[in-house]
Amino acid sequence: MTNHKSPPFSFPFLRALTAGSASLLLFSACTTPSVPPADYTDLQIPTAWHQTSDLPQKASAETDLSEWWSRFQDPVMDQLIKSALTHNPDLKTALLNVEAARAQKGLTNAALWPSLDAGLSSGAHRVDDRVNDNTSHNESYGANLSASWEVDLFRKQSDSLQSAEADLRASEQDFHAAQVLLAAEVAEAYLNFRSLQQEYHILTGTIAVREQTLQIVRWQYEAGEVNFLDVQQAIVFLEQARTALPSLEQNIEESLNALTLLCGEIPGNLHDVLESGTDLPSLPQEITSPIPAEVLAQRPDILAARYRIESATADLSAAEKERLPSLTLTGSISLDEENFSNLLDPTQILSNLIGSLTAPVWDADRIKNQIVLEDINLRQSILAYESEVLNALSEVENALSAIGTSAREIKVTQTATEAARLSTQIAEFQFETGDVDLLSVLESQRSQLSLEQSLINANINQLIAHIQLYRALGGGWSAPAAN
Repeated sequence: MTNHKSPPFSFPFLRALTAGSASLLLFSACTTPSVPPADYTDLQIPTAWHQTSDLPQKASAETDLSEWWSRFQDPVMDQLIKSALTHNPDLKTALLNVEAARAQKGLTNAALWPSLDAGLSSGAHRVDDRVNDNTSHNESYGANLSASWEVDLFRKQSDSLQSAEADLRASEQDFHAAQVLLAAEVAEAYLNFRSLQQEYHILTGTIAVREQTLQIVRWQYEAGEVNFLDVQQAIVFLEQARTALPSLEQNIEESLNALTLLCGEIPGNLHDVLESGTDLPSLPQEITSPIPAEVLAQRPDILAARYRIESATADLSAAEKERLPSLTLTGSISLDEENFSNLLDPTQILSNLIGSLTAPVWDADRIKNQIVLEDINLRQSILAYESEVLNALSEVENALSAIGTSAREIKVTQTATEAARLSTQIAEFQFETGDVDLLSVLESQRSQLSLEQSLINANINQLIAHIQLYRALGGGWSAPAAN
């Protein structure tokens, strides 16, 4: 008579487990959490920008802004930004955050798979038979395998994996947002350095002119044409200009160090690069102005906010599924050396497999409060997304407005500066001929210096407005090419 080994589970157990699973799946369908709409917000996105009528340049709808700085035609600025995007420590930290999120996703994914542990054992036993004066040695060996697996019965673990995936995508967009910000910061720091250089150049030129004026006044004083007060006034104006030099030199050094820090370089490493010239970058030929919807679709901070909504939605779904039962399968094999042949016997393995179905009964409202927390987190994520959208629209409008305002400011300041230069030339000539007094000359020189500095600031403001526009549009990073 042939012996038949019993199946791993009795038929009544299988029927009960199957029936229970079907009922629980139906219950799960009734408790699926609500998912936010695809747009995540009821905000009305405008179809065009308001601040475009007074733009001084032609508007372009180009959306490839990965290397917007090349449009300023300044090789030094190009070199600095590329160096910063490679060596800046804060940017490297943001990249490590991406790696950490990727590892966290791997940990979450591992929970979907069974775990298998193996062990080996050995022992020795000695028996001394003093009656027969005999000693025997017995050795034994054993092996065991144990496995456990929480079945993703209601896709709770899948929700957690979806949340981890969204967190990873959000961290990637955070890295891109850091690239955008860093590129703009380096460009603005570079412009600040160049403007200080130009101010220094103008100030040293002014000092040279006032030294010449003082020398003329002294000659006139020796000739009896002017009094001693005129000499002192010329000295005062000269020394006033000289007193501004030390602080300006300090500002230049600090600006250089700030730029070096952004580039991830040791202080002093950029002196040779930056002292090669003093000219400001050129203005782009066109103003990039894609429609608002395109801007919102390419800004990494907004994309990160969308991914965080997806993560929060998945977390809420997983929290609600904590109310549902969980199915855990466990199995183990323990064999000695006499039964090693059974190690690969499927019936031997299955005969040690156990399934358990558990469900929460009372947890002092732990699950309920966790659901409340995840729901609040989801609503906060949606509000954060709305805030990012409003901030993005506002930044673009402000940048476009600043471009138009700075262009008008340059036009007015340029006219005033040219008039001041001519006025100073006339006053200096008339002073040498004795037609005007010294105060007229000194006042003209002071007005010219002030307007020269204002013109530099106006040019810098216009360049910075363009940089802020590119930053507001989300430029400064590029997605990797698809495989």
